[in-house]
Amino acid sequence: MKKLCFFSLLISLFTIATACMNRTDKSVNKKKVANDTITPPKKGFTLADFYSQDTVLDKLTDSIFQRITRAEKIGQTIVMFGGKGGHSVDKLQTYIKKYKIGGVTLLKGSKTELKSIAHQVRRFTETLAQVPLLISADGEPSLINQKITGLPSVPYADKISHPAVSEAVGIQIAQLLQEIGIHHNYAPVCDFSENKAIIDRRSFGNNVEKVTLLTEAFIKGLQKNGIVATAKHFPGQGTVEGDTHKKPVYISDTLPELPIFQNAVDNGVISIMTGHIEVRNHSSWSSNGKPATLSPKLINELLKDSLGFEGLVVSDAMNMAAVSTFPTPAFTALKAGCDMVLDPANPEGYVNRVMRRAANNPDFEKRLARSVKRIIRLKICLGLISI
Repeated sequence: MKKLCFFSLLISLFTIATACMNRTDKSVNKKKVANDTITPPKKGFTLADFYSQDTVLDKLTDSIFQRITRAEKIGQTIVMFGGKGGHSVDKLQTYIKKYKIGGVTLLKGSKTELKSIAHQVRRFTETLAQVPLLISADGEPSLINQKITGLPSVPYADKISHPAVSEAVGIQIAQLLQEIGIHHNYAPVCDFSENKAIIDRRSFGNNVEKVTLLTEAFIKGLQKNGIVATAKHFPGQGTVEGDTHKKPVYISDTLPELPIFQNAVDNGVISIMTGHIEVRNHSSWSSNGKPATLSPKLINELLKDSLGFEGLVVSDAMNMAAVSTFPTPAFTALKAGCDMVLDPANPEGYVNRVMRRAANNPDFEKRLARSVKRIIRLKICLGLISI
């Protein structure tokens, strides 16, 4: 993994780094993820530490946070698309230099092509001595061979029926993504398969118990092998009608997939992606005409407070029709509780809005700080930032 070259930071963090290298692992995991099955490296942190109570990790995160500018902090919340259907390498480098973006999602291409893009943007970020990028992809069992050509065949999710197989597929995909230089996988799908327009074979099925067990095993397979898993699409869009890429969609009265997300949270999933779906007529969780991505009620009150999620909240793509018709959707998603927003249409406008809000609203600046520290902490646990 590449190192963050904060030359002026080395002296002030020397004691922290020394403690990190020599510490004994006395951390207490808040989550049940099979982190205790991970074999830790000889030094440093792993994903097993993300939810741990570790003062060294806390201090290292805070030290890096304090050393970067407000503009760099805002940039950490931005993820731009690369690969076929995304931005060129030159454009990505512009975003990296101008907006200090926090991540790149690789959409489509051959294994060789995407590995090259990951390498180029990672090296470019390193030359600028910026916080390293979080590289992500849609590595779902049912999509990975369509998104990334040149890989061994992976079974579709709807063909997986046993937790042991699901975990093995998670391990296989983790290894494939690592070879490309990808750290963050937007999988597994926790939705039911009833929605034929967008979910269908991407789902593990329609039975709560089955989907719960298979998603839990898949998450374990990814995260114990150093790849961040993402439970999606919160709060569940497997029973709605329509494709959020094309139009607004909603679910009414009930949230049948909520237990699946609760189990993922309880078992330590590190990332959750919000779906662009509105919740109507629910006794507790109606979203007042907004899709979940833009709803503080669904993100803060339901996901974080009620379900107890303390990880990284990532929006679905901001160019999808179910969210793009709202004014300033990326900025609204951040205000609503997302930590990272995917491919905002106007990065400059987004940065300027967040900058003004943070400068004039202390509560918002504190909320932004929590998101950025969460991102930095994850990058440390992935080995992207080290001293």
